[in-house]
Amino acid sequence: MACKTMGEIKYKKDKYYPQMKQTDIDYLELVPDHEQYPAARLELYEHCAMYQRSSSQMVEAMNNANKRMRVRSGVDLVNATLLLLQMESERYERQRTYAMNCETRLTPKGNYLRSAVWKQMKEFDDDFTVVVQEEESQYNCCVRGKKTGKYEIDIVSEPCQYGCYEHSCSCGTPEKDGVPCVHVMALVKSKVLPFLTPTNVMPYYWTTKMWRVQFDENGGVNSAPITREYLTVKYEPDESLRYMPDFVAKRKRGRPKKNKRIKSALELALLSKKKKKEKKRRPREEDLLGPDDVEFGFNAVGMFAPINGEEWKDGEEGFI
Repeated sequence: MACKTMGEIKYKKDKYYPQMKQTDIDYLELVPDHEQYPAARLELYEHCAMYQRSSSQMVEAMNNANKRMRVRSGVDLVNATLLLLQMESERYERQRTYAMNCETRLTPKGNYLRSAVWKQMKEFDDDFTVVVQEEESQYNCCVRGKKTGKYEIDIVSEPCQYGCYEHSCSCGTPEKDGVPCVHVMALVKSKVLPFLTPTNVMPYYWTTKMWRVQFDENGGVNSAPITREYLTVKYEPDESLRYMPDFVAKRKRGRPKKNKRIKSALELALLSKKKKKEKKRRPREEDLLGPDDVEFGFNAVGMFAPINGEEWKDGEEGFI
């Protein structure tokens, strides 16, 4: 899952598959690579990034965001739809306010990612050597580390959308995670290309200008006119739909309906059967009788002492 390129995935397979059982290999191969590995999924499309996530994480994030609506959709579709519109309206207005009030060049998430990669590069235990070759519209850079090896970086010579410099690296991190890698930050730190900064090597979609393009300054989503009263006046009800299914409603007394299965007497008995409580028995050493019990005809011998004060005979059972 952490591989950045298809070459890295193939290298891992060639390395570990010979050490695995054939049944485990067959299990992994049941699902195509592009459906389970982010790096393989990126090979299907150009200019695509997974933003450090998998496909299932993106779906689960949207399901979690609409959880309030999803738990009501099985009971009342109308109210669930109105709730979804209201939630979308609130999210839109909240994000639009954040975008219009943001004063930095990058979004808050972009600033966080830029700082994280820059800190990772500074803490990277390796010495990088940078060699740059200029071409017609881009620079071909070679960043070589003593421990990590050689990486090829292609970066445009002129800024593109919103003043950002598009680039690619042979490590595959910019394409997979949608952020610059440590090798690009090492190129920036070397100042071989003085126009590069940690901010302008970030992808354009992390800029505040791109964030604001997604919203309309003069308007927004307003779900206030769409109410239950508005729908009641404008539309005729569908008699085939019910607000609450029968199996959700409270169970009524009396004989069940014909189309409902009646449980047998044995099933009802098993449901109503109560488990017998086990009697708690004290340890034998705690059942010794006290001196006051002797006057009542009990010997202070143990819990199997005879009631009438007589001694036990061999083979005779006592009482608890």
